[in-house]
Formats: sequence, structure tokens, C-alpha cells
Amino acid sequence: MNELKRWIKGLVLALLLALGGAYGWITWTGNFHPVYDHQVYRSAQLSDNQLREKIEQYGIRSVLNLRGRKPDERWYRDEMAVGRELNVAHADYKLSARKELSVKQMAELVTLMRKLPKPLLVHCQGGADRSGLASALYLYAVQQDSAEKAADQLSVRFGHVPYLFWADVEAMDKSFRKFVQARTRGAAVESGAPPALGR
Repeated sequence: MNELKRWIKGLVLALLLALGGAYGWITWTGNFHPVYDHQVYRSAQLSDNQLREKIEQYGIRSVLNLRGRKPDERWYRDEMAVGRELNVAHADYKLSARKELSVKQMAELVTLMRKLPKPLLVHCQGGADRSGLASALYLYAVQQDSAEKAADQLSVRFGHVPYLFWADVEAMDKSFRKFVQARTRGAAVESGAPPALGR
């Protein structure tokens, strides 16, 4: 029994170390990743120096902030200053990783991403949940990728872990499924086919 307890403690410790290492790596790199063909990138909240570096390295022409307009916050003022300095367009669209979006909100977000100058950088605080949903929506609605391929943007490799009881970010997964179902039903209605059944 004591051996089993030691084994379980060792496993838990190894898991915590792995999660801590992954979180450290994501934080250190800014969780920056390409989404689509040098046109759309995603990240966590970057420092002013990190943002400047990414804009110059990737030719980014617009930044979409999913944290909302926060002029009293230093990160927001720094982001705006870098944008002005480098002549980069900026847009704010406030989301919560813990609240499901309506289909209308997601359609607005897709329209905004479609219109912003490319290359576009989409970011939230950690670059895992809200950025994951926006990236999935872009791939599915704009680039016409399959729902399965687009949903990969909401995965552990980007730090999106909806099944941890304290995370409570499954709202992003549910929102994406809702958007896909709505588009599938809409396409079926337009083609005269019977509507797809939701889960």
C-alpha cells in the first residue's frame, strides 16, 4: 500500500512538473504560432519588445486584442504605442474564455478578422483559449478548412486544457461546436437538404 502511495505521489509530481515546464515554455515564447499561411498568427499577451520583434519579423499589419479595450492597463498602453510607432492597425473585441459566445458574436469576430489587414496577429492573455477559438473560427469560416482541422487550434499544445476542473474554459469548445452546427444547418437549408441534428 505504501509503495502504491509513493508511486501515485511520484506520478502526480511528474505531471505537475511537466505542466509547469509546459507553462513556462509557453510563457517564455509568448505562445506565438502561425495559424494560416503567413496571414494569421496567434499569441499570448506579448511585452512591448516581443510585440515589436514579431511585427518586424513577420510583417504584421494588424493586431486583434481579445481582452477588450483597457486604456488604464500598462500592457494595453504599451501595445497601442508599439502599434502607432510601427503603423500597425489595432482592434479590440472583448471575450471571456469562460462564457459561451452566441453565433452572432462569432460571426462578428469572423467578419472583423476577415477585414483586418494581413498579416494579422490575434491575441488574448495566455494565447490558449480565446485565441484558440478565434483561430479555429478563422480557419473554418474564412479558409474553409474542415471543422476537425480547425478545432485543432483548441488543443493542449497551445495550452488549452478545458478538462481541468479549475480551468472552466470548455466554453470555447462549446462555442465552436455551436458555430459549426449553425453553419451546417444553414448550408442544409440553403441546399434543400434536411438540417443536421445537433448533439
